[in-house]
Amino acid sequence: GINAEYGKQWYQRRVRHCERDYHAEFAPRCSYCDEPIIDKCITALQKTWHPEHFVCVHCKIPFTLTGTEYHVYEGRPYCKRDYHEMFAPKCSGCTKTIANNVITALKQQWHVECFVCYECKNRFGAGTYYEHDGKPYCEMHYHQHRGSLCAACNKPISGRVITAMRNKFHPEHFVCAFCITPLSKGTFKEHESKPYCHTCYQKLFGLGSRA
Repeated sequence: GINAEYGKQWYQRRVRHCERDYHAEFAPRCSYCDEPIIDKCITALQKTWHPEHFVCVHCKIPFTLTGTEYHVYEGRPYCKRDYHEMFAPKCSGCTKTIANNVITALKQQWHVECFVCYECKNRFGAGTYYEHDGKPYCEMHYHQHRGSLCAACNKPISGRVITAMRNKFHPEHFVCAFCITPLSKGTFKEHESKPYCHTCYQKLFGLGSRA
């Protein structure tokens, strides 16, 4: 903080010291210029400074001139802007510095508002996200990239799965395209990329047709 004006204590010792010599011997020294501090004095980082010499080590602007707080890195003072620009973590979403709340995920750091599904940009409900190729995804887009969405309902498959006709299905959704009978036993006939039970296939397309 800024101390009160350095007093005229030299008058108390005027018999032995002139003003110049008194300041040279007893006044606090500025950490920047090593000159005596005669008027206002700033105490910071366990040192004393002339107000005009207590500056950001990067931009050299005095903190008393801007009225801003300072931040310390390796024992040196920086203004808020330079400190965040040079040392604050960078958001993996927008690449800008993170000054306040931070989310750490996937060995990276993010603004709260930037930690979203890489595909749809929606925030994650209840903090649940899925990782694919080092990127965060919501459940649906994770399964989409993994090829594990049900071809019938377009929803994720997290349990048992039926793979047929180059697609994946929930067991209850893999049904005959005509009578809607479940085909979970795995025996079916295909026609124009649709599955049919044997009975419906024979009725619709004849006994001689081939899958």
